[in-house]
Amino acid sequence: MKKFLFLPLALLSVSSLRAGTLSVDVIAMFPRNTAEFAYADLKEARKFPWYAQFKSQTLPLRFSDLEHFLASVGVDDNRQIDELAWSLGSGDSASGPDDQAVPDSDQVLGVALGDFDTEATRSFIKAHKISGVAYRGYTMYPCNSCDNLSVIFIDSSTVAFGHPSLLQQLIDVRSGMDDSLI
Repeated sequence: MKKFLFLPLALLSVSSLRAGTLSVDVIAMFPRNTAEFAYADLKEARKFPWYAQFKSQTLPLRFSDLEHFLASVGVDDNRQIDELAWSLGSGDSASGPDDQAVPDSDQVLGVALGDFDTEATRSFIKAHKISGVAYRGYTMYPCNSCDNLSVIFIDSSTVAFGHPSLLQQLIDVRSGMDDSLI
């Protein structure tokens, strides 16, 4: 009888330790010239005492700039961002995933997933006269306090950030006009 109770308890323990997984649809948004790719389930990581250290040592350096910008437009990263995927580009648009290109930390591109009130954010942006740049039906908002970093609110669960040229690549990939990482 004890053997039969042990197996279900062991399976429950394993399933609770399993990390989140990123949707293939999100991975497919990243351009082919990605040199490094990473993912963090922030919602799960926040539950642990090591989260602050993890955040400072693992997330891209530019993420703190993004957090400050998002906070200024009404997005609470600790409450609204559940997952984060980011990449470092090689700086060479012709390179691909099999190339031995050196990652360029200035070429960060990220996608934050969560629950965003895009209407409230757009209202804030409009009220504060933050002008954006239109690109293929999306608007890129510059993060003035972040050196060459812009943000696109793709939908109520997806925010992309990065250098404007990389955001344009992400939109081109998303619309099928350029090759994806996959």
